[in-house]
Amino acid sequence: MLRALVFAWSVTLWLLCGGVSASAQEGHAAPEERARRLVFLLPTSEESAPPPAMLDAIRSQLVELDVELLLETRDLHELAVTSRAAAESSRATGALAVVWLEVRPHALVVYFYQREGSRLLSRSVSVSESQAAAAEEVAVVIRSAVSAVLEGAQVMMTEVVVP
Repeated sequence: MLRALVFAWSVTLWLLCGGVSASAQEGHAAPEERARRLVFLLPTSEESAPPPAMLDAIRSQLVELDVELLLETRDLHELAVTSRAAAESSRATGALAVVWLEVRPHALVVYFYQREGSRLLSRSVSVSESQAAAAEEVAVVIRSAVSAVLEGAQVMMTEVVVP
């Protein structure tokens, strides 16, 4: 009798707590659990790598969104190749997006590969005289894009057509 009562209370509590979601029953993580990662592609060449202060600024912005930053080193010379590598990395890690930078005279281009919809977006950020200010600007651009993805909103960047 006592065992039946304990079992009944356990089942009732389980049902009140929502039971097992369909995604958990199928062995899949819930989307919000899967999507809490961002991959940052680092170039193989150290001279074109972003300064550590920039990665720290990005990490600080992502912590506020409860998003983990994963670093991967890749050859970032051709946009089409890098875009395919970003898609592969996003699938392999379950990351919501993959980001990398392109250094241009007086600007940094932030590339943002969004897993959902397989979209490649970009935004140019003018490089100021202060490395700290440039790092913070890039970090805020990335945070805004990640935040939009998490909220299901449109990422306000320019879509890039990859050849």
